[in-house]
Amino acid sequence: MSSTRLLIAGLLLPLATLTAAASLGVFPEQDDADAAAMQMPQPTEAHKRMLEGVGVWKGVMKASYPGMPPMSSEVTETVEALGAFHTVTDFHAEFMGVPYLGHGIMGFDEAKGEAFGTWTDNMSPHTSFMRGTVKTKGDTTTIEMRYEAPTPTGEMLPHRNVSVHTKDTYRMTFFMGEGDAEVQTMTLDLTRSE
Repeated sequence: MSSTRLLIAGLLLPLATLTAAASLGVFPEQDDADAAAMQMPQPTEAHKRMLEGVGVWKGVMKASYPGMPPMSSEVTETVEALGAFHTVTDFHAEFMGVPYLGHGIMGFDEAKGEAFGTWTDNMSPHTSFMRGTVKTKGDTTTIEMRYEAPTPTGEMLPHRNVSVHTKDTYRMTFFMGEGDAEVQTMTLDLTRSE
């Protein structure tokens, strides 16, 4: 028998054994405690609040990096749900005269009580990995994220952004640096369009 046939037989034998055992009722029945333990996780209030951002958002991005002239651009951001726990964002704007395309994923780590996310765009080979807080007061949700990211000149610095969401608007403010060296670099003011 060839080695390929032996490999296939080795993979199929456990599958055949499990199928036969299932058909003969060999597996023990699960009690209610086992069934409860196997239930899918349920979204927390933080997950639900993040998913309220699903939709199409339009508005203006204003940037003012140190040593560069202020810039402004129209923005479209499309946020989709990835199940009940994550959002996926596609971002379109213009930055320094060229199209700026960004892609992010966001969720909430219940065990650590933290928001988390990633951000990748067409202007850098870097992917930012973010962690932060989610706070809710009435109809307003504030998410603050911290991460390392390149400046427009490519220098890696600590960054943070703070987004304040209501049902149909949100403002995200970006900062670069830390402590006394922190400067505001950008704002997004967006309104739900769909």
